[in-house]
Amino acid sequence: MTTPTVPLIVSTTRSSLLGLRTPPRRPGVAVVYADAEGNLFDSRAGNAPRLRRVTRFEVDTSDHRRRARLLTSPPPSRDAVYTFDAVLDIGFRVHDPLEVVRHNVGDALPLVYQYVTTVCHEVTRRYGIKQAAAAEDEVNARFAQQHQLTGGITVFDCRVRLTPDAAGMQFLRNLDKAERQETVREVEHHSAMREVERQSEIERLQLRSVFERRERERDALSARPLDLQALVALHLERHPEDTAGALELLASAEAQQVQQRDASEQRRLELLKYLTEHGMLQPVDFDLIRERTLETFDRPAAAASPSPLGWDEPLPRQLSAADDHPGTPAAPGRTLPFYVLLELPADAGPVLDALNTGLTALYRTLSLDPEVADRLHLAVAGIGEEVEIESPLVAIRDAPSEGGLPARGPGRYAKAFDWLAAAIPADIDALKQNRRVIRPLVFVLSLAGPAPDDDWRPAQEALTDRERQRYAPEIIGCTVDEGTAEAILTMATRPELAFVADGPDPAAAISRFFAFVAEQIEVRDRAATSGQPAGVAPPHGFRPADQSLTRGM
Repeated sequence: MTTPTVPLIVSTTRSSLLGLRTPPRRPGVAVVYADAEGNLFDSRAGNAPRLRRVTRFEVDTSDHRRRARLLTSPPPSRDAVYTFDAVLDIGFRVHDPLEVVRHNVGDALPLVYQYVTTVCHEVTRRYGIKQAAAAEDEVNARFAQQHQLTGGITVFDCRVRLTPDAAGMQFLRNLDKAERQETVREVEHHSAMREVERQSEIERLQLRSVFERRERERDALSARPLDLQALVALHLERHPEDTAGALELLASAEAQQVQQRDASEQRRLELLKYLTEHGMLQPVDFDLIRERTLETFDRPAAAASPSPLGWDEPLPRQLSAADDHPGTPAAPGRTLPFYVLLELPADAGPVLDALNTGLTALYRTLSLDPEVADRLHLAVAGIGEEVEIESPLVAIRDAPSEGGLPARGPGRYAKAFDWLAAAIPADIDALKQNRRVIRPLVFVLSLAGPAPDDDWRPAQEALTDRERQRYAPEIIGCTVDEGTAEAILTMATRPELAFVADGPDPAAAISRFFAFVAEQIEVRDRAATSGQPAGVAPPHGFRPADQSLTRGM
């Protein structure tokens, strides 16, 4: 197939001067003469050559339009990976016939196409394959004015249409598909998030409904006793079909109570044996011991004692909402913390020996039952010029085996209460990480009472004020000196928890105090396990402190 051309010199002839008057054979043609010396003359200018022989050129000056597609040199994109498919609509004409002859332009198309291709390449290199429209606009703007080319040709019109090539079109289709998929994913993600939010709102409302129902249930049960029998009855109200399970639970609880009572009596016998072997019992003590020993065979293991202490109240809830009512039977992992404060004498002697001997007996008595030794936690400190920490709060199994308090009097009770105010929150928070903890109980033994310049009352009030102290303890106070009855009555959290020793023998009173502490710890342990209320009876050889004040008046 012949490649199309646009020849501009349509004819060339040798002519005489007489032929100068011969007009062009058709319109749109200019005549150019060349003499032997190569000078060119445009017949339209009227400057005929002087020589007799000339060469006559007829040059096509009409308008030409061509449509073309740049296949061999397509315009590249900015990244040079893809090219543009360029379709051209070009209009051109000869503006200077002399230049056409001078450059011997036989075909106009190569010259025009090369120029247009150069302009297109220059523009499209600044645009990405996605910017075909912008590149097209700039190319067409460049050709909005006429362009005169070397060789006497003018490009008076050029319109270019640029589109991505096949590879670029495939890339753009893939990109568009990916963008549409991303848009769909974003919409789906937003929809999924809204669905999660709606589901979370529904779950929040359901959970709030459960909490409100439990709160109403607690309010309805607040007036009912919640001992073991009451809890079993409540279970049967909710699950009447589980009678067999309820009876089995009662039987198991009763068996545990009997087992615990036997273990408690065994510890009591071990303590009695220890006190007897070490000469810590006075003849006057045996009658009371005999009476109490016989009473244990006539009363249930968890019988309530007088003067309810309210010690079974749970500490403020931190990890669970299950511990809502006092007297709830102990669950596995429940801990009972006790603190013992002992006023230290100023000098070593029988009183100091009695303190350390009684403390040794307390350690050994409480450690007889391994299960109880793990559940009970005990801290012991001496009250002197400074607080002498015999043992921080540890499980009984980790407590010292013997007492080792020094002589450090007189007693600074303010420092002791400040120490408790700092130690108790830290101890309880540590225990509550994996256990349930019952409100602490503090035993105080006073010998000569606070030093005259010891302002201990503010410290005691700060320790026991439940508005200021989250884990405010109950305090049971005992004194061997009737002269300190008023002070010990103020130290105790309630008047019925303050006691004064009968008789002039402080060593015997100290021995009875430790026996009372061991008994009270066992009572609290049984009460926490059975759910029965716990109480405090005066220690043997002691009387209520308020009676001492009344008698003194």
